[in-house]
Amino acid sequence: MGADIEEREKAAQRRVGSVKAAISILRHLEKTGSAMGVNALARALDISPSSCFLLLKTLADEQFLDFNPATKHYSLGPGAIALGRSAIDPAGSFALARTKLEEVAAAHDVTVCLWRLRLSEQLIAVGVAESVATTRIHITTGHRLPIAAGAAGRCALAFSKSDAQSIVARMASVRWANTPDLETYMHDLEKTRERGWAIDEGDFLHGVTTVAAPVLNKQGLPELCLAATMFNGQHDSARQQLIAKSLQEVGSWLSERMFLASP
Repeated sequence: MGADIEEREKAAQRRVGSVKAAISILRHLEKTGSAMGVNALARALDISPSSCFLLLKTLADEQFLDFNPATKHYSLGPGAIALGRSAIDPAGSFALARTKLEEVAAAHDVTVCLWRLRLSEQLIAVGVAESVATTRIHITTGHRLPIAAGAAGRCALAFSKSDAQSIVARMASVRWANTPDLETYMHDLEKTRERGWAIDEGDFLHGVTTVAAPVLNKQGLPELCLAATMFNGQHDSARQQLIAKSLQEVGSWLSERMFLASP
């Protein structure tokens, strides 16, 4: 009986080890950005060539990797891409709001990003709408920020009912260009709650202004944030308020369709 249990535990450990090795292969190929052969991957990850071959073949069969028979090299496949997209935006929020975000971006020559709150500790960019301006700010889908960063961070914290202690800790996790003092930041949060939108003028990034509005769930808590990013001085205060109003309208529309509509 004891020997059987011990053998099952060892088998389970081997399976866990195989999963970790498969994940390390995917991460290594993503990090290097180039296709690799069995032996090169085995050396890089300290996996036996035979085990590495079996893992690569399985990942290719499941379309997580592509195999090039001419070069005998493996690269990330469509299965990994599809999984990544689903992880970034599981509810499909960007696809739902994309047209409206593109309209705001085009109307004001700004970059509009939809940020998702991840575990109340990070903001992750689930989709980006850019204007056609020759000079514009680029944000990469999947980019992550600390929860307190910029205007989107102010929205996230203002509507999440965070206590002062957690706000201080979250502010400290941000690499600010110009660190706001706690009193000013807390005042910003209060103002954000009152008017329904936030602004960051060069605090998070030098030379960059961001205006943001939340997308609230049924409990009035933020699930997403819409943020328009522009260069400092690109728009005056009146235009910034107009952009904020546009974001609020899209945020309310998205909230209604995602969280408030009857099932």
